[in-house]
Formats: sequence, structure tokens, C-alpha cells
Amino acid sequence: MSNVRGYGVTGRNLFQTLPEADLRPYVFSKLIEYSLNDGSFQNLRAINKEFARLSKDIRGDQLMAYLKKESLIKFLQTNNITNVHTLKKGIYDGLMCNPNNQLIPQKYILNDLRPILLNKGTPYKIFSTNVAFCAVLDNGTVHTWGDQLYGGQQPNIPEGRKVKSVFSTNYAFCAVLDNGTVHTWGDQNSGGQQANIPQGRKVKSVFSTGLAFCAVLDNGTVHTWGLQLYGGQQANIPEGRKVKSVFSTNYAFCAVLDNGTVHTWGDQRHGGQQANIPEGRKVKSVFSTGRAFCAVLDDGTVHTWGNQRHGGQQPNIPQGRKVKSVFSTGRAFCAVLDNGTVHTWGDPDWGGQQANIPQGRKVKSVFSTRSAFCAVLDNGTVHTWGDQNSGGQQPTLPNSSRIASW
Repeated sequence: MSNVRGYGVTGRNLFQTLPEADLRPYVFSKLIEYSLNDGSFQNLRAINKEFARLSKDIRGDQLMAYLKKESLIKFLQTNNITNVHTLKKGIYDGLMCNPNNQLIPQKYILNDLRPILLNKGTPYKIFSTNVAFCAVLDNGTVHTWGDQLYGGQQPNIPEGRKVKSVFSTNYAFCAVLDNGTVHTWGDQNSGGQQANIPQGRKVKSVFSTGLAFCAVLDNGTVHTWGLQLYGGQQANIPEGRKVKSVFSTNYAFCAVLDNGTVHTWGDQRHGGQQANIPEGRKVKSVFSTGRAFCAVLDDGTVHTWGNQRHGGQQPNIPQGRKVKSVFSTGRAFCAVLDNGTVHTWGDPDWGGQQANIPQGRKVKSVFSTRSAFCAVLDNGTVHTWGDQNSGGQQPTLPNSSRIASW
């Protein structure tokens, strides 16, 4: 693709957030492919002009047309991207319009994708409960092993159907099939019972708490099953609203609706209570610990709810600062602010204590274990805090070594 750089494409707005992974060569080459195939443009100048126009609006028809058909894995590998967070929101949203990309579990995208892409390996589809594995084979069947009571038994997938993806609670599996239905197995009280999806509806994506599933359907509604206390009860989405995405703690679900509000259900103590988003504000994204939610709002502030000790208390973000992104351990949140500093809250033993970033340094990115944070700074060094036994101790890097950028 490198030869495409010489064409002098000027559409900067589209990729202004991607200094380390310039996608213009890829987008431009795909535009050429689409344009020449259907005869829309007769020469390179015309294609260049169209690219500049589309670059001003990520929702350009032709640009979105191929994003919606592209495999997320292939897109990342083609452009040497190993951190999905570096994608501009419009590009990511376009890719996630592809039904096959919607079937990749969010926890897989966020946690397991990076090492796979770094090693340029195949993203094998292996999923797990707490005590069993499920492998999706290349012929669309599955093979399971582990505790027979909690997902390790071989499921009876309907004859002729192929498995597209698999999701799990602590003790049960849910397979999404190629006809938009689901098949479940494992502990009957943890989501392994029959899902009973409404007739005629197709499943677009599935989410889970520790002991319940939530399926987003093709009409924008949701269907839940599993242990009632963990979110398995009926969600009761407000009439007329459609669900855009779903997030979860171990005990509750949070659905972001098409009007920018949220609807929550599950354990009232751990995120299932009403969120009470400030009036007039819209939710841009939601993050979670094991027992609390944190919503980033359209004005750059955050709103939290759930277990107070696990991050549910409202943080005292410094006045005038806006939140750029949020990360979490099992019991604490870390917000990266617009001036390159961080603000943390939640259980002090799990990363909720003050981070004490070295003076004058800015945070580029944050990573986490179950109970500790690690910030990569603008000079290529790292700063850690949280549980000392889980990565919170300060590492000693080799002399003059810096962390490689993604």
C-alpha cells in the first residue's frame, strides 16, 4: 500500500486522531477499487477529489459502504493496528455495522486481540466459562471440554446450522448461529436454560453478567435470561426506544439507548439501580468495574453509579478538565484527562488511590490487570500503581529502554 502515499491525498480530518497508524493509504486504495469497479470515476484526479470530499465526513456513502463489509480483524492487520482504541469512532462504528464483527465479544476485542495481532497470528475462536472451554471449529461446529455441569458437555447444535460466535457467563455458554438464533448450554441457573428468543427476531449481539445473558435483537429491543438477580429479569426498555449497545458489571446490565440515555437492570447494589444521568446530557460511552458503572457524557464529564467502594462514588474530576477515556480494574476506575493527567477513584487497594504520575509527564495510554494500573508516559517510560502483587509495583526496565508504541 505504500505507493499510494505519493498521490497527495489531502483528507486530514478523517484521520486526525491516528498519528501512529495512518489509514489514508488503505482507505484511498479501497476507494480506487470501488470507483474503478463501478466506473464512477475516469481518472486519478477525480478519485483524489472524491477522497478529499469523503474525508470531511466519515459517513460518506462510499467510505461507509466498504467499512460495513470489512472484517475488523483484517482491517486491523492490514493497517498494522494492534490497539482498537486508536481507531476514530466513526471508523470503528462503520466496521461494527458488519454483522460478523458484531459477533466478536467485546471482552475479546479489548483484551485478547492485541497479543494475537502483535504476533500476527490467527484469531482462534476459543471461549470459556470459569471451568470449561468451547472451541469454534472452521466448519462452524463447536467442541467443548471441562466441567460437564458448567459448559463442558457437548451441545446439541441444531442440524445444518453453523456457529458464528460464542459468549459465556461464569457457568454457561450461548452460541449465536448463522440464522440469527442462539443455542445455550451449561448451568440452567446461569444462562444455560433455553433462551426463548421472540419468534421472527434475529440476534445481533450478546452480552453477559456473571450469571445472565442479554441479547440485542434486530429490531433494537433486548431479550434476557439467566439468574434474575444478575440481570436475567425482563429489561423493560422504555417504549419507542432502541438499544444501541449494552455494557455490564458482574451483576447488572446498562443499555445505551438511541436518544443518548441509559437504562439499567440487575442487582440494585451493583449497577442495576437507576443511573440518574444529569438532565440534558447524553451518554457517549460506558465503562464498568465488577460492581459499578461509569458513563462519559457529551460534555466531557463522567457520571457513576453502583457499589461505592468499587467505583460507584462520583469522582472529583479537577474543575475545567474533560475526560478523554476511562479504564478500570475489578474495583477502581482511571480517567485520562484532556491535559494528559489521570484521575482515579474506587478501592485504593485495587488502583483507586492517587496515581502520583511523575511531574511534567503526560499519560499516553493506560492498561490494567485485575487490581492494578500501568500508565505509558510521553517519554516512553511506565508508571504503575495498585495491588503490588498484581503488577502495581514499579518495574525496572533495561537502561535507556522505552515502551514501543502500538
